[in-house]
Amino acid sequence: MLKKQQFVNQMRAVVDAGVDEQFTTGSTVVFSELIREDFQREYSLIDALFYQIQDCTLEEYILSRKIEKVKEGLVYTDISPTEIARVLDFKNEEHLVRGLREHTGYAPDHYTKIKQEKLLIMEQKTK
Repeated sequence: MLKKQQFVNQMRAVVDAGVDEQFTTGSTVVFSELIREDFQREYSLIDALFYQIQDCTLEEYILSRKIEKVKEGLVYTDISPTEIARVLDFKNEEHLVRGLREHTGYAPDHYTKIKQEKLLIMEQKTK
C-alpha cells in the first residue's frame, strides 16, 4: 500500500510541477512525455496504474490541476481568462469556461468577483 501511495504522490508532484511550469513560463508541457521520461515507463502503463489507485485517468487528473490553476490565476493575478486558456493549452477561452463550469459549477466571473472582494477587504484593512 505504501509503495502505491508513494507512486501516486510522485505522479501528483510531476503533474503539479508541469502545470506550474506551464502557467509560469507559458511554454507547452507535453505531459505524456514528461511522465514517460520521469518514470522511465510507457505512458499507458503509468496511466493504467494511476487509474487503478486513484480511480481517475492521468488526463482527468491533469485537467483537474489545470482547473485549480485557472481558479488561482483568476483570483490572484490580473491575467485574463483568454490568456490563462492560452498558457494552459486550452483550445480557447470557451473550452476553459466549459471545463471550469464542469468541474466547479462556476464561470470565470465568479472567481473575478472573489478577487474583487479580497481587494476590497484589503483596502478596508489599510484604512
